[in-house]
Amino acid sequence: MPLLPRSLAPLGPQFAWLEITGFCNLKCRQCYADSSPEGTHGTMTDADWFRVLDELAALHVRDVQFIGGEPTLHPSLPAYIAHARKHHMRIEVFSNLTHITGEVWSALQLPGVRLAFSYYSDDGDDHDDVTENRGSHARTRANVEKAKTLGIPLRGSVINVLQGQRATQARRDLLDIGLRDVRTDKIRPFGRGANGTGPDITKLCGRCGRNKFAIAPNGGRACSPAG
Repeated sequence: MPLLPRSLAPLGPQFAWLEITGFCNLKCRQCYADSSPEGTHGTMTDADWFRVLDELAALHVRDVQFIGGEPTLHPSLPAYIAHARKHHMRIEVFSNLTHITGEVWSALQLPGVRLAFSYYSDDGDDHDDVTENRGSHARTRANVEKAKTLGIPLRGSVINVLQGQRATQARRDLLDIGLRDVRTDKIRPFGRGANGTGPDITKLCGRCGRNKFAIAPNGGRACSPAG
């Protein structure tokens, strides 16, 4: 049987979302994972996550994103990043950038690691209305500046959640301070974003499942329309 041309051959998995925790210090209104301060790190142990990374490497997966919940609140995130780098994976950490320890900052400065973050408005009160946490905008903004100073590659993600939210101005604010990669999206009907209804996969872009998969804190499959 002749081989298919490379352009027609089926592709294997290329990207994985690793939802290492359901715990978050914020309670953003649109959170697809319904994470919150009441969430947990799940049942996956460090050994489980190391095995997942080894298996991804064996499948030739090159790109992984650590997400949650708030991944920087998982005590083993630096170890997971270091283990992924041993496999020469490209890594993105998706954070709300409100609570970064020195150990996490060091891990984020490793080669092949970049940082993505949520940003909702150029106005503090407007941003904090989405996160439901006063002062979150100031902490995020300060850590964006610190990441820039440290030379960590950055990607901003602006989601339009509330009526009248200054999402357009949020994007402009990030571009004005020198970010080159700022993406925008609308709220998706998953988790709290579904506003009490069931999830609706018809509202996804249709490409998020192509050669990608997500693993939840309990080791099961997850749906990750964010990031």
